[in-house]
Amino acid sequence: MKILLTLLMSILLIAVSTAFALKDIPNGLTVTRFIGKGIGELRFRIHTSKEGEITGIDRIEILGKTQTVQTIDLDYGDPPCDHCELLEFADLNFDGYLDLLVLTGFGTGGKSYDVWLFNKKTIAFQKSNDLSQLQNYSINIQEKEIESSSPRGASEGSKYYYKVNNGKIGMYKEVSYEVTADGKTRTITKLKSKGQWQKVSETLE
Repeated sequence: MKILLTLLMSILLIAVSTAFALKDIPNGLTVTRFIGKGIGELRFRIHTSKEGEITGIDRIEILGKTQTVQTIDLDYGDPPCDHCELLEFADLNFDGYLDLLVLTGFGTGGKSYDVWLFNKKTIAFQKSNDLSQLQNYSINIQEKEIESSSPRGASEGSKYYYKVNNGKIGMYKEVSYEVTADGKTRTITKLKSKGQWQKVSETLE
């Protein structure tokens, strides 16, 4: 009886998940977020087109209370996964306003994003080429720092760190890990200074 009940529950969960699969998102799906003080809520309407079995993401229309404030043109094919959010929001440059992250990849290495930062002067989102390399990000509010990790395995990979400098956010530190032939872990830390990367430490443990 328990096995039958478990099987029925599994079928139900699969049915529910499939019904809300990301690849089945309807054209015009809208997400609303409070962006920040003085801006209030904005609505993000996803426009899709379907060609065969592929659902393409054409653009994101951003709407205020009464009108469209911006349109972000995209050229994405089938969304990268079935059961994850296409849009995420976070204050990546610590200015008090939410920024827009659009999911571009999902797999064994985790999630990757394209990023648009909100500009309160123009009341628009601007593409950030630097932050559009984000993977598996985490935000350290106390240090005002963003960490992006790119794993290559359980003990290998790289971590990239971003901070705001002179009003612009960019990568300033890279820490890479690799396993040597004798099973030890080599850790290399690099810092960016005046546009150049310099190795500041290397350990082997």
